[in-house]
Amino acid sequence: MSNVNIIIPIYNKSFDLVKKLIASIQDQDLLPKSVTCVCDGDEETFKQLQKEYFKNGTSTTAFPLFLELLKENKGASFARNYGAKISGESLSATGKKSLCAEYLFFIDADCKLNPGMLNEMASQLDDGYDVVYGNFTQGMNKEPRKFIPFCDYRLETENYINTMSMVRRSSFNKVKGFNIDLQFFQDYDLWYRINKTGAKFKYINDTIFHTESPQEGDISSIPKTLSDKAKAFRQANNLPDKTIVVASHGAAYQALQRAKMLNADYTDPIKIPYLNYENWKATYMVGLYNQSVQGFMNHVNVMVGKKIFHLIGTDVSQFLTQNTIQVVDAYIQRLESENAILFANSPRLVREMHRCGFKDTTLLYTPIYEIEKYKSINALPKTFTIGVYFTDSNPFTMLNPACDTSHQPLIMEVAKMLPHINFKFFGGTDKYTHKSLGTNFPENIEFCGRIAEDNMVEFINSCSAIIRSTSHDGFPQSPIHFMLCGRQAIVSCPDEEMKYAIKLKKEKVNIKNQTDADETKEDMLRCIKQAYDNPDCLLNKTEEIHDYYKNLMCQKTYVDTIYGCIDE
Repeated sequence: MSNVNIIIPIYNKSFDLVKKLIASIQDQDLLPKSVTCVCDGDEETFKQLQKEYFKNGTSTTAFPLFLELLKENKGASFARNYGAKISGESLSATGKKSLCAEYLFFIDADCKLNPGMLNEMASQLDDGYDVVYGNFTQGMNKEPRKFIPFCDYRLETENYINTMSMVRRSSFNKVKGFNIDLQFFQDYDLWYRINKTGAKFKYINDTIFHTESPQEGDISSIPKTLSDKAKAFRQANNLPDKTIVVASHGAAYQALQRAKMLNADYTDPIKIPYLNYENWKATYMVGLYNQSVQGFMNHVNVMVGKKIFHLIGTDVSQFLTQNTIQVVDAYIQRLESENAILFANSPRLVREMHRCGFKDTTLLYTPIYEIEKYKSINALPKTFTIGVYFTDSNPFTMLNPACDTSHQPLIMEVAKMLPHINFKFFGGTDKYTHKSLGTNFPENIEFCGRIAEDNMVEFINSCSAIIRSTSHDGFPQSPIHFMLCGRQAIVSCPDEEMKYAIKLKKEKVNIKNQTDADETKEDMLRCIKQAYDNPDCLLNKTEEIHDYYKNLMCQKTYVDTIYGCIDE
C-alpha cells in the first residue's frame, strides 16, 4: 500500500457518484493506506455507504475505509481538516497507527481518480517535493484542463493548483490546514500559505482526475466571480492590491520577470477578463505579435485600463514583413483610438516602427532582471564551449533545417566543422531529443533542454561563449547575461549599444541560398576563432560591463516610465 491517506468530503452528493470514486481508488496500481469519508451533515449518504461497504463493522474494500458523520453541515474546509486529523490521530487510537500516512490527498466526491495517479503523485513526494498537482478533465470534455509549472510569484495573482493535489502531511499541519473562515478559494489560500513555508511544489503534465460539471448545492459551488474570490483571498493574506497587470501571448518568461521588477500582477491574457481586478489601472503587454486583424483586436479587447505595449525583436520583424498595409493601418487606428502607449527595446526597433507608421513608439530598454547575480563563479571550462539558444516556438530560432528563417541549422553545421569545440544547445519547451531532425549529431553537440532561471548562472559559467545569430533581433538579453559573467558573446545584433560583443557581419541570411549560407558559416568561423584565441578577454572587464548595462538599461528609469504612463 502507498503512504497516502485519502480524504473525501461529502455533502448533498449522489451515492452513485461516491461509488464511482471509490471504485476508481480500488483500481489504482498502488492502494492508499486508508480512505476517510467525511459526510458533512449528509446522513443519507453515510447510511448508504455503511450498507454498501461494511460487513460486521469492517470495510469490504481493498483498503481500510472509514466513515465519519458530522451531524451539522460545517463546510468543505472543516470536513477536510477533520478528515486529515482523524486519519492521523483517531486511527492510531484504535491501535492501527500504521494507517497514519505521511501524505494526504483530498478529492471531492464527484470525481474519479485516473489509473496510476496515486502512485505517480506519491513517487514525486518520495523524491522530496511537498505538493504535487496536475491536470483534470471535466463533464463531457475529454480534453484536459491544463495548468502551468509552479510559479510562486504568479500565485499572488491567481490560483492554478486545484484542491485535488497531494500534500505532505507535515506541510499541511504546519499551516494548520484549510482556513475554515474563508467562504471560497480555500485551496488557493492553502497552497499560498504552504508555499510561504518554503515547501517545494511539483507540476506533472498528466490528467490526475475527472470531475462532473459543477452542480448547484455542490460542496464548493458558490456563485462568485474569480475577482470576488481572489479579493477575499488577498485580504485574508494581507496581499496589497497592484495597479498594473502584465501579460504576454508568446514571451511569458520575459513578461514574468518584468512583472517582478514592476511589482505587478502577472497572468495569461485570456485570464484578464475573468479576473479583472478593480485595482488594475493599466495592462502592460509584452509583445505585439503577428496575427489576424481580429486576433489583434481580441488581443487589445482583453486589456483593462491604460494599454501599454512593449515590443521585442522578432515580433516586430514578423509584424512588419508579413502584413499588408491595410492590416498595419487597422492596427494603427485601433491603437490610436485606445490611446495606447508603445515602447520598443532598441533604437533600431523604434526606427522600424516609425517607418511603418507607428510614430509614437519610443525607446525603453528592459533592464536585466537581478543583474547582480550574473557573475563569474568559476574558471573557464578546459574545453572551449559555446552556448546556443534555440526555441521550438519561434521560427527565427528553430533547430529544424526546414525552417528557412532560422540560423540554428547553420550553427549546427559549423559545430560539426569544429570537433575540438563543444556546443551546448539550450532552450525549447522540453529537453530536446532531436529525433524529428533525422540527423546524426557529433559528440561535440549536447542538447541541455530548458535551463531554469535559478540554474542559469551556473550554466553560463559552464560555457566559454554564446553565439546568437538570428534574422532579426531586438536587444537580446542572453548575450548580455554571458558577458556579465565574463563569457564572450558572438551576436548578429548590429546595434552599436550592444557593446563588448563580437559582431557577425549581417543579420538577414537566406539559408536556402547556398552562397549566402556559406558566407555566413565562414563569418561564424571567423568570430568563433576570435573568441577561441582570446577566451578570457572579458574576465577582467566584468565590473565595467556591469556598470555599462546597468546604466544603459536602468531599472529605476524603466519602472518610473511604466508607472508614469498610468497618469497620462
